[in-house]
Amino acid sequence: MPKRRLSDLEESDNQEAESDNAQDATIKGTVVLNLARVVFSRQAKYLKIRREHLAPVMNKSLLRGQFNLYIQSLNEELEKLLGLHLVQNGTEFHLLSCLKPESKDILHELFKDDQNTSGINLREEFASSKPPQSRTPVVGNNRDCCLGGIQLIVIFLIVLNQNRISETDLLDSLASFGLTSRLNVTIPLFNTSIQPLIAEMVRKDYIEKSGTRTVNQEDSNGEYSLGNRCLQEFPPKTLQALLKVIVPSEDFNEKINTSLRRCFPDFDFSEEPSDQPQPAEEDRSPDEQAA
Repeated sequence: MPKRRLSDLEESDNQEAESDNAQDATIKGTVVLNLARVVFSRQAKYLKIRREHLAPVMNKSLLRGQFNLYIQSLNEELEKLLGLHLVQNGTEFHLLSCLKPESKDILHELFKDDQNTSGINLREEFASSKPPQSRTPVVGNNRDCCLGGIQLIVIFLIVLNQNRISETDLLDSLASFGLTSRLNVTIPLFNTSIQPLIAEMVRKDYIEKSGTRTVNQEDSNGEYSLGNRCLQEFPPKTLQALLKVIVPSEDFNEKINTSLRRCFPDFDFSEEPSDQPQPAEEDRSPDEQAA
């Protein structure tokens, strides 16, 4: 049997290395895809995402000990394709948008341009077949829009009460918006009272409820605060901007900032620097220069 030349051995080693690299890339892509499926399926059902939900995907592929590595690879794909990333907060993971406000505005304009350039406006075609009272320029159904509005009201009430409000005070405040706490009065669009909607926010971890337990294991006038999901999805600057739009009076700015500091102790809510150009040194009066 003729001996193999050194060049043949090197070529064989290179082919084996390329084959191993291709196999590793295939395994990595499969694991990342399965991780994405688990994340999106649990996110769609508003279920919590924890390590024990993601680890079995890697255990099946004998990839134990590489959890953080594959989470990083998943984040790279999510950021590149969808503008999302998976953020760990304690024992839970949250799927959030990583786009900057400027990028979101550009994306919104692209959607508008794409709709205007298409031959048929599907939204208008669909809206033309709906009754006039049901037509709305807002994307999504009326139930989701109203539910989002109620959830924002609850979040704002908790923020303005410095991240702690009793159940009685919350229900009384919601009653001032026409959302009564009487169990026999239902909200027509949801066919339920306000209490189940608040309980749903607790289940989805947008708000937290704490309180003493009675003999029947029921909360007796517990207190509500912001949940982990709300703290992750609503940046403090966003809440500050929304509250200043709702309450435009400058007299309430300090109250808004004080309330937000209780919710986000580590965040700086100092006022943005003024956009007004400062006068040059030579244009100032002697008294101003001395000051």
